[in-house]
Amino acid sequence: FIVITMIVSSRLIVPLVLYLCWCNRVVLSQEDGSLESFKNIGELISYYSKSYDLEGLNRQLSALFEETQRNIQPSKRKRAPLSAFNDGGSGYELTTRHKLAHDLEQFEYLRNYPGIGFTPNTARVLKEEIPKDYHAILDLFENGTIQSDAFYRFKPGDPVLDWYNRALFVPQMDAKLKSDEQYGNKLEVPLLNPANDFAQLERQWFGEDPNHPDPGIVVVDNLLSPEALKKVRELLLLSTFWYESKSPETAGRYVGAYIGDGLHQKLILAIAYDLHKAMPRVMEGHPLKFMWAYKYESDVLANDDGGDNDNSTRVEESTGVLTHADDAAVNVNIWITPDEANLDPDSGGLVVFKTKPPEDWSFREYNAQAEYVEEHLLKPSGFANVTVPYKQNRAVIFDSLLFHRTDQHRFKPGYENRRINLTILYGNHGRNNDKKQKKKKANDEL
Repeated sequence: FIVITMIVSSRLIVPLVLYLCWCNRVVLSQEDGSLESFKNIGELISYYSKSYDLEGLNRQLSALFEETQRNIQPSKRKRAPLSAFNDGGSGYELTTRHKLAHDLEQFEYLRNYPGIGFTPNTARVLKEEIPKDYHAILDLFENGTIQSDAFYRFKPGDPVLDWYNRALFVPQMDAKLKSDEQYGNKLEVPLLNPANDFAQLERQWFGEDPNHPDPGIVVVDNLLSPEALKKVRELLLLSTFWYESKSPETAGRYVGAYIGDGLHQKLILAIAYDLHKAMPRVMEGHPLKFMWAYKYESDVLANDDGGDNDNSTRVEESTGVLTHADDAAVNVNIWITPDEANLDPDSGGLVVFKTKPPEDWSFREYNAQAEYVEEHLLKPSGFANVTVPYKQNRAVIFDSLLFHRTDQHRFKPGYENRRINLTILYGNHGRNNDKKQKKKKANDEL
């Protein structure tokens, strides 16, 4: 584990961060000590992924991450966070009730997790100082001073900024896993489940299986080996890299972690590479492009067991990510939380529509116009879709340009029961929207 245990108790005045836009240039140090400029994080990832350079990509992303504002030590903060989006919700300007609540649950989980070995001072900070500073803001939501689904704008000198969106604990998990004791000798085990027939999945993808009606959309159960699934879940529960807080009103109540901002462990990168190798026909010309994980708030009250108990109270189900398409060729969505947490086994997964954006649409248009898309593109098609229910270790692999959204879901309360998905994007979809947008603008002007 890489553990940052130097948590200081003195108050630090943290300046507001200038966010690094997705299109900004980043300068990275290569092995020979020279400098090479990459246009963006996606270009960096693609550069190393074309040759499956796991060590190189992990080294570069780790070095960059340690220099960002995420570092708990102020003297090492040399650059803004390499966030996926130029969004105040990923930095030190804004926060939400659900982000603060998530963090408090995670700190409690960390404090009680066996085997980490925090120093007495760090344990005290996790138990006393951090909860006190978080509650100073969270209580404003709870008592109605701030509306539940509104943003809170940080003030310079807010004590919580000592800890908020910092890398207090980020395990560095290796890609080589050993089998559990129950298997006898501890041998190295694969990350992907060897029982899966990836050649058959490729035939389904390309419409070569007459029994599979939906080319470009395939589902595989038990994608990861048991050992890999266990470690991925451990990583996503323990790591304090959940820095993105989406707008509750427009995007749902969930937090996000990104490959350019802490989610760069060798274990995760190796899974992405192994899956790429397992489906060479689908992945041809499409190296790893991007990756994120989302962790959702459950909208179920503590006394709701999912049954017909009159004492339980239902509230509105969570919706998660709204209808959108992704700027990639292949999308892999893997579900991590155990099935026991899901109170409705027939839902909670993903809805993939059989409709793509118009040829001349930009990424912004097909990623941020959910209501327009549903009314003018999906409705005429009768909302034709493939709805895949949630199941732990199930993966939905589909054409990234197909519109999709998180299905309604209802999970048990409690930190370990939060719905978690890991998303991996590969390649480019082949549409040159920049040129088409310029041509469209020129025609409009004429």
